[in-house]
Amino acid sequence: MTGGEPTGRARRPALQRVALALGGVALIGISLAGNAFVGRPFHLGPLALGGMGLGVVGLLAAFFLRRPGWLGLGTRASVAFLSLVIALLATEGISRVVGDDFCGGVPLEKRLPPWFVLPMETFGEGFKKHTGPLEWRGKPLFVNTEIQGVDPNPFEDEATVLITYDRDGFRNPEDLDDWDIAVSGDSFTELGYLPYEALTTTVLAQESGLRVKNVGVSGVSTLSEIAYLERYGIAPSTRQWVLAFFEGNDLSELEQEYGALELWRATGTASAPYEPDRTYFLEALYERLFGLLDPPGPQCFVQAYFPGPRGEVPMNGLVVPPARSSITPEQEAQFRAALGRFALLAEGHGLTPWLAFVPCKLRVHWEGLRFTDQAFERVQTWRPSDFPAYVRERCEEQRIRFVDLTEALVAGARASGELLYNASYDTHWNARGAEIAGKELARAMREAIGPIESAEKDQGR
Repeated sequence: MTGGEPTGRARRPALQRVALALGGVALIGISLAGNAFVGRPFHLGPLALGGMGLGVVGLLAAFFLRRPGWLGLGTRASVAFLSLVIALLATEGISRVVGDDFCGGVPLEKRLPPWFVLPMETFGEGFKKHTGPLEWRGKPLFVNTEIQGVDPNPFEDEATVLITYDRDGFRNPEDLDDWDIAVSGDSFTELGYLPYEALTTTVLAQESGLRVKNVGVSGVSTLSEIAYLERYGIAPSTRQWVLAFFEGNDLSELEQEYGALELWRATGTASAPYEPDRTYFLEALYERLFGLLDPPGPQCFVQAYFPGPRGEVPMNGLVVPPARSSITPEQEAQFRAALGRFALLAEGHGLTPWLAFVPCKLRVHWEGLRFTDQAFERVQTWRPSDFPAYVRERCEEQRIRFVDLTEALVAGARASGELLYNASYDTHWNARGAEIAGKELARAMREAIGPIESAEKDQGR
């Protein structure tokens, strides 16, 4: 042994202190960032604060502890902890690489009905739709609200339904190979929580005696809806195209779709690819070990009470409809351009274009509501705006036939005294609201163009 070289015995305390310090740093880091690994927002609860305190103790011990016995014990504990951390992180990394899901073997996108899962199949200029055929059975609204952790769940008594989609990913019977009317739209057209017989498009078919194809997809706006009509809405007998326009978000989402279209044309890449939401190893382990320590899920907040025939009904999900004055120049230009494309495509195929205006829950039911302090002032002070008139004017410019569903829904609500929309944690029609919308659309089409005979009947089929 040459002079000046540290012996193994001399190096041991230094290595022990390094190991103890690393353990302390790791414990502090996990306490601060651990929630991110288990899918939780940042929160310094008792467990995190305790871990940080223990980590600080480890750091102090690494620098100031002098007793070899205690130093060795702390080192062994630190090495064991670091080994456990490395093993857990390695397992998490492998689970993410292979895409495994630890939520009881059923990925989230399988537990949810397709209506709540963003469409994944790309076609045309980056537009997306569901991949069919699809079938899902259960309580759609209840399952979605349960996964959100809402307690109590307002859809506890929802009926179990069978939700089916055709081979193209739309809500039609598989044997529908010719149709007179194609209806496109967003979630108000797909209505992925209602059985097929309760869809607005099914009611339209029953009331008109015509064959109707539904090409609606949740979470999209006007450009996608026009693309659905162009690709999937034309058959030998098709004479009418209907575009359902929801006032709540279609203008804002149209801006996003124009941005996505520009990206596609520039790069050939569809924006915001859908990534299935999976429960990976660490999150599943946390839920199993510490589920009882989690704070309770969100409570069912109440924005207003609706005076139903069997007592007041708590409501939320009240979206403030836009007004003409709130429309930006960019939105104005994009909306005109989209409607122009819709009208031009319809004319090119010899079809009559229609636009059905879908009102927000607040526009239909605002008169009878008793608001609570949880409702924003803009919700409480809103009064019917001129937005439907604005949309009508834009349609008239393009010679698109306009149907405002608001009056029929308001009249139906007044006559029955019942809600026509889901009360809580959803902004859409219930079955009765969808029925009124389908009947009103059929009435408006008969009034505008007279009795419509199906091409199938004309040809003696």
